[in-house]
Amino acid sequence: MIVNRASLGFRKFVPYFFSWFTIYTYSLFISFFSLFPSKNLPQITFPFFDKIVHLLIYCLLSFIVVNTLRLQGKTRIYFFSFSYAFSLGLLLEFIQFFLPYRVFELGDIFFNFLGSILGCFLRFSKHK
Repeated sequence: MIVNRASLGFRKFVPYFFSWFTIYTYSLFISFFSLFPSKNLPQITFPFFDKIVHLLIYCLLSFIVVNTLRLQGKTRIYFFSFSYAFSLGLLLEFIQFFLPYRVFELGDIFFNFLGSILGCFLRFSKHK
């Protein structure tokens, strides 16, 4: 059987493209909703709901980044995944400090940190 090299390259490109596209799209989604005025959002009275959301959002982000880097055989994937997810959260919280309609909270940074670690840990435990 003859293998067409162009189609083989395309088969490798598609998962690569979609995995990075997922990271960029999800990062833009997080950025938009982190910087969007929150007064238009419904108020939820569940205690610590926003902290749980931060944990889950950054957990999923670091999990997605680990998966993408694993597909490509990269090294230091857990360090890079954690660094990317936590840095994005830190940057967005810093920007919120200057926005009149958003609030900077150290608790949000802490739960971004926990979520970033948890996502890497969940992917690591799934791999073993």
